[in-house]
Amino acid sequence: SLYYSFFTLSGRTIVHPRRFQNNVALINIDSGNLVSIPTAAGPSHAAVYANGTRAYVSHWLSARTITDIDLTTNSVVRTFTTSADLWGPIACNPSGTKLAVSIQNASFVLDTVTAAAGPTLSTASVNEMYTTADGNHAFCVGFNGSLISLNTGALLANTNTAVSASFGCVSPVSARGAGF
Repeated sequence: SLYYSFFTLSGRTIVHPRRFQNNVALINIDSGNLVSIPTAAGPSHAAVYANGTRAYVSHWLSARTITDIDLTTNSVVRTFTTSADLWGPIACNPSGTKLAVSIQNASFVLDTVTAAAGPTLSTASVNEMYTTADGNHAFCVGFNGSLISLNTGALLANTNTAVSASFGCVSPVSARGAGF
């Protein structure tokens, strides 16, 4: 069975991590053509970077893996292994050198150049994660509504500690985000 909840767009291509099929589907919106890229078990969420030519895919829980996919060649470029079970949502800066990664009840920032993981950040549960319009921050939709600096790897603020937001968004042009 397919898991349709978490996908992202790269231009005219849907990037769809297929959690129970251990691959990432790339679906052309115009033609309907589907290419499946085999990955580690449990692909969960994707973040597109490098002007839509690359994507990072997180792998659910025990896989502890992040896959870097070249969307122009439909191939896996590299993988990162983490020491923590991944929760799913991820966000990255436009160049793909910094990646915010959610783990159970927390997050961390991964430097993809050095493969070094930053300290655990108290973001609480994260349901969705978005890169802000300036590309410098990750907005975590969940209980704390956390704002993470992708540049420094620091937790800048918890914007909401009253309820757990299930869904959210960020403005594509200004420094605004919302959790619902």
